[in-house]
Amino acid sequence: MYYLVAFVNGWVNSLMTLVNGEFNTAVGNYTGTVLIHCIGLFFTLVVLALKRERFRLFPKGAPAKEYLGGVIGVGVVLSSAFAYGSDIGVTQIIGLSLTGSTVMSLLIDCFGWFGMEKRSVEPLKILALAVMAGGILFMLAPFSAFRPVPVLCALLCGVLMVLSRSFNGLLTERLGAMQSTLYNYITGLTASAVVMLLLGRGEALWTGAQLPSNPLWYTGGLLGVVSVTILNIVIHRIPALYLTIIMFIGQVAGGFVLDALLGNGLPMGNLIGGLFCTAGMCINAIADRRRPQDKTERA
Repeated sequence: MYYLVAFVNGWVNSLMTLVNGEFNTAVGNYTGTVLIHCIGLFFTLVVLALKRERFRLFPKGAPAKEYLGGVIGVGVVLSSAFAYGSDIGVTQIIGLSLTGSTVMSLLIDCFGWFGMEKRSVEPLKILALAVMAGGILFMLAPFSAFRPVPVLCALLCGVLMVLSRSFNGLLTERLGAMQSTLYNYITGLTASAVVMLLLGRGEALWTGAQLPSNPLWYTGGLLGVVSVTILNIVIHRIPALYLTIIMFIGQVAGGFVLDALLGNGLPMGNLIGGLFCTAGMCINAIADRRRPQDKTERA
């Protein structure tokens, strides 16, 4: 059940990439990030009110680091926004960000960070990363149009996404999924407002431009609430690497559909690259499944 929920969350993240990208293009990246967090906070409060769940104000015993998920989440939104609207499409952004997520997840599993079980890095996992790297190269071809900044932003988005959900997962263990989601948006809104005041005062909305009229572009905050809540529920029920694999497959599938709906078609490079990346994820899963058997045989 949790694996299916994680797969659906991959589709949600694909749609959120598109919606937030279009919204930020219209109002500016820094201003858009603040508005996305405002919308997300509103819907989180609505859900809490419907559940009649009381807000727990910074309970004792919770270390400050557990509230960093929302702050890091601002980096997720901004890095995705800077990658969006460039020469790389939704599928490429998703592939790159999930490659960054995979590397970060491997580090978490290897060192046992955030309370996760330690998992050794085996040769099969190195092979898996090489296969995924080949898939990314297929997605980015031809290299005559290669632009490093969007690529690096998409990779950074994946790394920050794993860090954000890991810190949120720690807080979920202490407070529950919805309370953790609420703090994610409170801290994220605070951080994004500071960034906007420092860097975003020359953006379109500040110079008199009107907000977008299409109501769909305002659903990014709602999709964010759904995504963060799902992650907070499954984060400690699925190994970090498996969670990344399942979300990768869901997000790439969603990226294919969205690119097709946007008129970008389905380039053969994206299809081959997506298959390579999925194969790399499966090799990772095989490596993890072999580990207990190998130990048993040696015993």
